[in-house]
Amino acid sequence: MRGKKTILLISEQRSFMVETLYRSLLEANHTVESCGVDENSLMLFGEEAELVILYLGDYAFESPDFLNMVGSLCQSANKQIIAIGDDDEMKALYKVIPRHRIAIPVVRPVNIRNLIDRITLMDYNATADLGDANRKKLLLVDDDSTFLDMASDWLETEGNYDVTILNSGTQVITYLASHLPDLILLDYEMPVCSGPQVLGMIRSDARLRDIPVFFLTGKNDRESVMSVMSLKPDGYVIKTAGKQAVLEKVNSFFSSR
Repeated sequence: MRGKKTILLISEQRSFMVETLYRSLLEANHTVESCGVDENSLMLFGEEAELVILYLGDYAFESPDFLNMVGSLCQSANKQIIAIGDDDEMKALYKVIPRHRIAIPVVRPVNIRNLIDRITLMDYNATADLGDANRKKLLLVDDDSTFLDMASDWLETEGNYDVTILNSGTQVITYLASHLPDLILLDYEMPVCSGPQVLGMIRSDARLRDIPVFFLTGKNDRESVMSVMSLKPDGYVIKTAGKQAVLEKVNSFFSSR
């Protein structure tokens, strides 16, 4: 729908730029609600919003679970996201909310007049990523941020998968409370809550037990692989095998199904 929209503006505080953006949206006859990192406000205002504007800052990355909630809400209800931040903030955002889910990425400084015009002309039904619903949803879990960055990029850009990344076992349990991915790629060795512990919790939950799980392991000797497979995951991936091997493992799994 072009023209007037219902918008949720998420920011840490009402800085001069945020206040200017807020007032400019109102002057353009849009309906605007605003909130910070508050789950209740997100659910209250986010359900009604057609469009979510994320004005990034350090606050956003101190609460990755909140960003996950924003991404999940927008994906499930087919809402569009506009993200505003500097180069580093945008790169960090894409690790939580994939680039293809951001309708308009805006690198600061912001030309507010131009942005308002683009928002007014947006047709959120027509511009929605219709192919997104057909992309297999992967949950990639590893405490190695370098591997997360590389593997998520391989799987999204060349494998055409919808990838959510997490860096701890405890985050997995929180995430699975409201999401059911098509495949979980789970690091075998993680501190605090290891891969085997997470797999055990998944298999003991009737709602989750049928989600396929591949272990990620950095060891490829026979003894290590046998140890991994003794826990009966649906498969395993050697992290050091490289991009092609990782893609072939995942592609082969879905082809066989």
